[in-house]
Amino acid sequence: MKAAASNSLHDACHQTDWLVRPARLDDLSSLVRLEQTCFAIPWTEQSLRSDLENPSLARYFVAESKTSGVIGYIACYQAADTAQITNLAVLPDFRRQGVGELLLGTLLEWAHASQVATVDLEVRSSNESAIRLYQKMGFAKVGVRRAYYSDNNENANIMLKNIT
Repeated sequence: MKAAASNSLHDACHQTDWLVRPARLDDLSSLVRLEQTCFAIPWTEQSLRSDLENPSLARYFVAESKTSGVIGYIACYQAADTAQITNLAVLPDFRRQGVGELLLGTLLEWAHASQVATVDLEVRSSNESAIRLYQKMGFAKVGVRRAYYSDNNENANIMLKNIT
């Protein structure tokens, strides 16, 4: 089933049962579950709580399914006219269905509306599906952080998108 037509970046999502909204403190347990499921080095409940309690510091959006609850999230920090994506996570059963693109598109819409000039991120060099998504959404590789990830000393690709 296709979503109703609109002019937003998240038209790419063809599921009508997904909703993206700003995260709330009552999403904390779902965010912890996503972190533990999706990342080798998950963020702690305390870190996530601190971010959710300080919306001027961090911006979080969650993707919610009518039947499965919170299935993904994206987070960023904003400093002046730059935003850095810190996390993008989607539960394994919902990957490659447009959820990540929907979340990323929502964040980019927020960045544009907030007059953010650039959005950057780090992504594991081996995470080819995430790299393809970021490239599809207009990000370009601008550098590498050598041995960035402490669990296996993997490199991180630095990617950037100009918004304005």
